[in-house]
Amino acid sequence: MRSNLLVLDTIIGPSGNFVRAMDKIFGSGGYTHVRTADWPPAGDLEAFTHLLISGSGLMAGEPHENDDLIEGIIRDFVARGRCVLGICYGHQMVVRSLAGIQNIIRCAEFGLQSIQLMPNPLFVGIGGEGARRLVSLCSHFEEVSGLPPEFRVIATGEPCRVQAVQYRDLPVWGTQFHPEYTLDVARDKTRRNKEKYEDARRLARDLPIEQEVYDTQNRLIFRNFLRSQPVEKS
Repeated sequence: MRSNLLVLDTIIGPSGNFVRAMDKIFGSGGYTHVRTADWPPAGDLEAFTHLLISGSGLMAGEPHENDDLIEGIIRDFVARGRCVLGICYGHQMVVRSLAGIQNIIRCAEFGLQSIQLMPNPLFVGIGGEGARRLVSLCSHFEEVSGLPPEFRVIATGEPCRVQAVQYRDLPVWGTQFHPEYTLDVARDKTRRNKEKYEDARRLARDLPIEQEVYDTQNRLIFRNFLRSQPVEKS
């Protein structure tokens, strides 16, 4: 089945950096972009095989008027066996939609962090054999925790332990980190976070890594996601 990607933009305010990142990864005509305020997208929702949910300045552990909409979209894609990838807030909302808000807790983390990857289809081609390491941008005040057995932790780190999950054996994933941004953008976001937040000034890391390695390995996640296939529902 040919992939047809829907990107749900949950960002409050301007989202130019995110849209530019999506254009670089998928091509400006390679996906459908829709903001929550403009839902539903034009065309047939049934035609979409893949759903990507963005990060956001929203808190998954706090109520917001968009909660029912976002949770409903995620549950619909999962129920139809379609492929889902949530990033940061999107990752937290995947967990919240399928397990509950009680699994969202506070944990601030900023900067370039070392992520330990378990073998998983989402991480094919990243690092070497066995325990794999990815450096990626983290920028959040919450994390997921206390997950039910339906969720498998597929990446870990410190201080945020759960860096990525898969739901059952379905093509449904979430990453707490931000693989969508290039190294230059990641460092710029970290700089701006340090100007805004005391937590970022205190916690932000900037691990040494070559730009080509960083950008290539992070983008492999999206290649692997688009290569995943929906599950046929009986």
